[in-house]
Amino acid sequence: DRMPVCRKAPQAGLEPQTHRRAGPGPTRSWDPRRRGVGAAPGSPPPDSVDGQLLTQIHRMVADEEALSAQPAHPRLASEDARRSTFVGWPPGGAVGPEALVPAGFFYTGHNDNVKCFHCDGSLRNWEPGDDPWKEHAKWFPRCEFLLQVKGLEYVRSIQESSFSTGPTAVRIHIPAISSISVMLSSSLCAVLSLLSSSGCVSSVHLCSQGLSAEQQLRQLQEERTCKVCLDRAVCIVFIPCGHLVACADCAASLQHCPICRAVVRGSVRTFMS
Repeated sequence: DRMPVCRKAPQAGLEPQTHRRAGPGPTRSWDPRRRGVGAAPGSPPPDSVDGQLLTQIHRMVADEEALSAQPAHPRLASEDARRSTFVGWPPGGAVGPEALVPAGFFYTGHNDNVKCFHCDGSLRNWEPGDDPWKEHAKWFPRCEFLLQVKGLEYVRSIQESSFSTGPTAVRIHIPAISSISVMLSSSLCAVLSLLSSSGCVSSVHLCSQGLSAEQQLRQLQEERTCKVCLDRAVCIVFIPCGHLVACADCAASLQHCPICRAVVRGSVRTFMS
């Protein structure tokens, strides 16, 4: 099993199948003036892993349409512009620019790390046989560019074939979501403790861990510090393991997650206040 800054999912409850090349499917031209049909599809099947769900969580945005309305890197909207970034691409790479560029990706300059010009989704550690379109649809299914060019049915088929696991909802097993939930809970706990000390709320409703507000704030600060440089704040969620442990500078050079040692196949940037 594999996945890219998306491939293998070693954790329980998330076992994507080995990448298989997706069929060509209908392909349309990219038009930045046109919103893709189904650009804000309804809730994905409960058995599907929605890569951009992570972005929705850390940005606290309920409006799914706003998530992908504008390109993250508009100057790279053309294929020629994206192709020009592949100077220095690793020779003999498993997947080449001729496949990555049409799928919306540009080269970041680090190893074989690429990003989508529209959704900013990041993928790396490519292997022979990987299909950039399939990886795009697997991990960033709400990307407007992807939906316009490949269509909603293509994206749905990739989601269903890659992540269907029966009646169990995979989403609750994604460590990234659990990690962010824990951080939000810790933050809320600290706020409630401070409110209690000022008499605003009853201590009956506070956290049961027995930690003081100061201890909780210190713990939250430690959780939000990069585990590599121990200086900057964490802001990168690794795919597929989902750990949120590194800053942008350190994450760019990591091939394995420093927590679980899983191969990093992709990443999503978080924005925490």
